[in-house]
Amino acid sequence: MRERKASRLNELDRNLPILFVGSYAEPEPIGGNRTLSLQAVNLRALGIPAEIFTWPINDTWRGPVPNVSSLRLAGQPYLHVERWGIPYHVASLPKIWSERILAEKEWGAAVAWGMQALSELRPRLVHQQFWQNLWWMMEAAIRLGIPVAYSAHDYGIACLRTILVNGWDTLCDGVVAVSKCSRCILAGRNLLGKANEWVASLPLADRLLSLAFGSNADGPLARAGGVRLPVKERVALTIKRCRRVFNQLDALIVTTPFARDFFIQFGTPSDRIHIMPWFHAQDLLLQELPKNWDSLCIGLITRISPEKGVHIVLEALRQVKASKPILLKIAGSPDNAYAQDLMRRFPESSGNNRVQWCGWISGERLPDFYKDVHVVAVPSLWYDNAPLAMIEALAHGRPVICSDVPSMTHLVQHEVNGLVFPMGDTVALAHQIERLAGSPELVRQLAKRTRNVMSAIEYAKRLGSVYQAILKIR
Repeated sequence: MRERKASRLNELDRNLPILFVGSYAEPEPIGGNRTLSLQAVNLRALGIPAEIFTWPINDTWRGPVPNVSSLRLAGQPYLHVERWGIPYHVASLPKIWSERILAEKEWGAAVAWGMQALSELRPRLVHQQFWQNLWWMMEAAIRLGIPVAYSAHDYGIACLRTILVNGWDTLCDGVVAVSKCSRCILAGRNLLGKANEWVASLPLADRLLSLAFGSNADGPLARAGGVRLPVKERVALTIKRCRRVFNQLDALIVTTPFARDFFIQFGTPSDRIHIMPWFHAQDLLLQELPKNWDSLCIGLITRISPEKGVHIVLEALRQVKASKPILLKIAGSPDNAYAQDLMRRFPESSGNNRVQWCGWISGERLPDFYKDVHVVAVPSLWYDNAPLAMIEALAHGRPVICSDVPSMTHLVQHEVNGLVFPMGDTVALAHQIERLAGSPELVRQLAKRTRNVMSAIEYAKRLGSVYQAILKIR
C-alpha cells in the first residue's frame, strides 16, 4: 500500500488541494465545530490550497445545500460554493450512509461512492476531521492511494459511547475489546434501548429490523434512534474498520499523549502520530488579570451538558466558605433539559455565592467575557479532549481549575498554571476555590505560566510541516 501511495503521489499536480473532509464544517463560529474551517482559512493564508468537502446533514450548517436540480458529484446532488474565502464541495448523500455503524453493504456502497468522488475532485491529500457520517471517506482515499491524515476531535470513531465513559458512568480504561465494549454499551442503554438490543440479538431478526429501519434510514426504528445490528456486530465492525484505516494513515493528529495512547492500539505507527493541542483564534488577547479583587470571578464557558460537569461547579460553590464573595459566570446555550434544570435550581446563586447565566458567547466576544474573570473552571466528567474553552482561557492568561484527567493535565499542571482536583469531587473543588478566593497572589503566580497554547496560524504552520513530511516537498 505504501508503494502504491508513492506512485500515486508522483502523478499528482502540486497545485491540487488539501481536501478537508467533515460534516461539521460551518465557517461561522459555532462552538468547537469552527476548528475545521479555521484550519482551512489559516492554511490558505500560508499559501496552502485547502478546500473542504462536507455533507451538511446536521443542523449547524448555514450555507446552501444541493437539491435535485443541482450539479452532480459521482451521481449525487452537489454544490461548489465559496464561504469565508474557502472553496466548499457540498454534497447530498443517501441518509443511510450517516448511520452510526453501517452494515457492510452500505459501508461498501459509501466507500465506492467516495472513491468516485475523490477521483473527480483529485485532492493531493485528504485530511479527515469529525468522524460523524463521513469517515468512510478515509478508506476511499486509502484505496485510491491518496495520502490521508486524521485529526481526532474525540474518541467516537472507536468508542460507540464517544466519551470513553462506560455504561456504569465510570471512566473507561481505554482498551477496546468486543465483549467488554458490548457489555458497556448494553449497560448504558435505557429500557427501550435494551429491548431493541434484545430483539437485534435474536436469530433472523435482521430482516425485520432492516425493514423497520428503512432502506434510507427513514423507517420508525431509525426515527426513534434505534439500531438494526446486534451490539457485538456493531463493536466488531467498528474495531475492524478502525484497524484497517488507522494502520494505513499517513498522519494521525491528536491533542494529548492520552489520545495518542488510545488510538495507537489500532495500528498507526508511532512515528506518524503528532501531538498537537488545539489552538485559539483570538485576534485580541487580554494582557492582564482584572484589577478588581473585591470578589473572585470564576468563568465557565462550555456546552452545557452532563459530561461537561457544570453541576459539579455549582454544587462545589454551595460548599465554599470564603471571606470574599464569589461570582460564577456561565456561558453556554441553555438548549437542553439538563441546562434548564440547573438554571431552575441555581437561578442567581449557589449557597452564599452569585451565579450569572450569560447565554451563548461568540468567539469575538470572548475578551469581554474574560475581562472580569480571574480563573476558569473546566470540571469535565470524561476524558475531555483538550477542550477549546481551556485553550482559550490559557491564551487569555487565565489560570484553569480542571478535573484530574490526563486529557487536560497535559496542558494544565497543578500549582503551575492552574489547579487540579479529583474528577467529580465537589469537596476538593470547593477547597481549591477557597484557596484562590483567599489568595490573589496565588492567582497571579499561576497566571504567569499560562499562554502555553498555539494560535490558529501557528497551528496551521505545524499542519503544513506535517503535510510537507507526508508529501516529501522540499
